[in-house]
Amino acid sequence: RYIGLITGAETSTENSIALYPNPALNDFHVFIRSSRSVPSQINMFNVQGELVYHTTLDAGNHEAIINVDGLATGVYQVNVSNDKEIFTKKIIVLP
Repeated sequence: RYIGLITGAETSTENSIALYPNPALNDFHVFIRSSRSVPSQINMFNVQGELVYHTTLDAGNHEAIINVDGLATGVYQVNVSNDKEIFTKKIIVLP
């Protein structure tokens, strides 16, 4: 009989986001893994908390390409939200 180790942490890829490539030079992709087909908001913030990018994806659209030309080198927070979920990841922008 096998008993698995319980860690208290679960990782689910059913509903999540992926940012690639990371770090980003000119642009990066936001891919939304979701079983729901609803509009999504993508917001990108700098380390001061200022909104530097915003777009809305139509229902059924699960990918966006974000151009980072003109943004300062550094770490940014990307938030993807819809009517029931919020996902947050960090992206590094290089010169």
